[in-house]
Amino acid sequence: MNRNQRRAKAALSRAATRDRSADRRHDANAPRACKGLLASPTSSSPTGPTNDLDGRGLGQLVIDPTQAEQQQEMIAMDHVSPNNRITPHLEAQPPPIASETDQVEIEGAEPIVHMIERVPLEEPIRVGAGGTLIVPREDIGADIDEGSELDLAGMLAQKPRKPGRREWIALNPASELPTRLLLHKPKADGMEVEHYYVDPRLRGPIRDELKEVRVFGYYSFAMKAHALWIVNVTIDNSWYESLQSLFQQPAEFFTANAIRVISDKDGARYRVKHKPIPAPVSWPSKPTTELLGKALGPDRFITSADHPIYRDLIEGVELA
Repeated sequence: MNRNQRRAKAALSRAATRDRSADRRHDANAPRACKGLLASPTSSSPTGPTNDLDGRGLGQLVIDPTQAEQQQEMIAMDHVSPNNRITPHLEAQPPPIASETDQVEIEGAEPIVHMIERVPLEEPIRVGAGGTLIVPREDIGADIDEGSELDLAGMLAQKPRKPGRREWIALNPASELPTRLLLHKPKADGMEVEHYYVDPRLRGPIRDELKEVRVFGYYSFAMKAHALWIVNVTIDNSWYESLQSLFQQPAEFFTANAIRVISDKDGARYRVKHKPIPAPVSWPSKPTTELLGKALGPDRFITSADHPIYRDLIEGVELA
């Protein structure tokens, strides 16, 4: 039994004791009140008897206010059903067991206040702390400017991937983005290639590792999604030169036709097929600079010499 329950039980016990004492006093006074209700017939006022009940001197009625009030209460109790009477025989009932939500209110008891403990955050939440990423447009015919500033901006994500040989696509030539990227193979003998954008201020030591590329937005009718096609610019390479006839087509050609790019390993070139476009295509409103930046993500932006890919490229001392 906790402190609040003990206090509640003691308070109820004291209240019951007071009620029983009051009832005993009431019972002792009741006969005297009834006896004094009718005064002696010889009682009179200085002017003579008053309130003669029947004119024959049966007695004088003397009313005591306190006794009258008690008498009225006793008479009223006689008209109350026994089941509804409050008597001194009622025992003090123990208070209900206190729960977490229901507490007994006792005078002088300390209130129980439920508190929610505040847990401090290890790090503050910063809304909008992340920046947007952009791969800027570059003149791939010009030399690398080591003093240019890095400009990052974010945008909608689109996966960079080469269209499949059996995949019909719609190509958007207006989305072309010429730039320089670092190509990295996670596995030396694998086919997967990762693309990284390098801060121009870090390009000097690895300038031979950077690749000129042309990035196009396209829509896959099979995947029902947009994607980015990164084409390596390799002058005099048969694979790259075989695509020139496609890229040189007028804008009306791409509006009216879907295309399929097929690898011809025996001829070391690409073959391109086309057919009427099956449905109109809506293109993203974001520029390719933003789309590519989002597709690469922050991990594919090399902005520090501590980046593991960059550090691996500059390690070692060249043999004289």
